[in-house]
Amino acid sequence: MNIPMSCRINKLFENNPTGCQWQIKEKIGSGQQATVYKVCCDNEEKCDYAVKVYKKVNEEAFHNEVNIHYELTNLGLAVPIMEAFYCEDHGAYIIMERRQMNAQEYIFKLADNNVSHDFIMNQIEKLRKDCLNLVLTAYKNRIEQTDANIANFMLDMNGNDYNNIGMIDFAYANKFGDNIKPEYTREDKINDVNQTINLLITDYNSYKNKRISKDPPAINKRQNKTVSRIEALKEIPQKRYKTEQLSYDNSKYDLAKIDTPVKNEIIPISSEFRSINNSPYRPTSMAINYDNFSLMTPEKKSSSSFIQRLNYDDIETPKKNRRLSYDD
Repeated sequence: MNIPMSCRINKLFENNPTGCQWQIKEKIGSGQQATVYKVCCDNEEKCDYAVKVYKKVNEEAFHNEVNIHYELTNLGLAVPIMEAFYCEDHGAYIIMERRQMNAQEYIFKLADNNVSHDFIMNQIEKLRKDCLNLVLTAYKNRIEQTDANIANFMLDMNGNDYNNIGMIDFAYANKFGDNIKPEYTREDKINDVNQTINLLITDYNSYKNKRISKDPPAINKRQNKTVSRIEALKEIPQKRYKTEQLSYDNSKYDLAKIDTPVKNEIIPISSEFRSINNSPYRPTSMAINYDNFSLMTPEKKSSSSFIQRLNYDDIETPKKNRRLSYDD
């Protein structure tokens, strides 16, 4: 499949034309809005490129993405863009240099190669530093990359090390200036990258234990948060915790030891229990059945959950059950 040359955006690239007749080859990736293919220039010998293909995209938004990608290429922060095409009837295309893998794939590759855990953790911290440098340098130049997904940091593997790291995917990136305020602060950008790297550490540990696949998690592009890891979590053993059942030990009314109710005995209710219901029309006493009844101590539970479980179906008349009344 060839890209229609008549759709080339000449405004940015007219001074540096590639002269290529681009030929799209096999699919190598996909995102929420676009698909990425391997692409060749004229013949099979020049295929070190990738093309991001939109089937449908807003023209203004596409030109904004291309302009930002072009500017960040000139700053040395992005994977270099080669050309761009917008065809109203045929979609839109961004051609860039092709890197070997993204940052997550690199870490997983090290794990596959049985590289030591300490070395991998050092490389992750190196990635943290490099990714922060890319994002913050762009921010310094009044461009905010709002999608700091780990899959948007591309690199080439060099032995067990890496080089040529750069950003991609600027569909949600913003430019700001004197009259346009940034959407996020510099501290927000730092937090975004740190969150991304911390997720990478989690994914690496899970992958190392063979609990998740190599596919990166889906990312909410606006909030940079993991959207879905349901399938991964299904494979991770879940720990279950039971609430500790407690009873009063400092009272002569040790409910845990009472087997049968004492007829007509009145138990004072503390002010903490009374605070649960501040209505002036609250009853001065209530009858309860102690079958299946458990109590949490005040120091362990808040007043709103002072009584953990009460079987209202077993409430009988005060003559046959113990009564609770307010001590005022």
